[in-house]
Amino acid sequence: MEHMEQNKLLSNIAENWDDKAQAWDLGIGTEGDYNRVTSSDPILFSYLGDVVNKVVLDAGCGTGYLSVKIAASAKQVHSVDLSPKMVEITKKRAAEGK
Repeated sequence: MEHMEQNKLLSNIAENWDDKAQAWDLGIGTEGDYNRVTSSDPILFSYLGDVVNKVVLDAGCGTGYLSVKIAASAKQVHSVDLSPKMVEITKKRAAEGK
């Protein structure tokens, strides 16, 4: 795939997630949805291990519920996402501590 085609594709994906950001935030909330809480989060946290005094990258942070949970123990969390609106919601959550 050519570089310009890749950039256009990434831009379209980001716009798509920007359009869904508010609805996604409502569905996931501050604690995660049922699937995440019961299935993926326990596995993720078992792989992550103890984060005390560690710097953690939450790549694909979405609306940041995991970033905030991890930040409660970690030295620092860097949250990134392709969607600027998702990052805005993450920043708001982090500032509120939830």
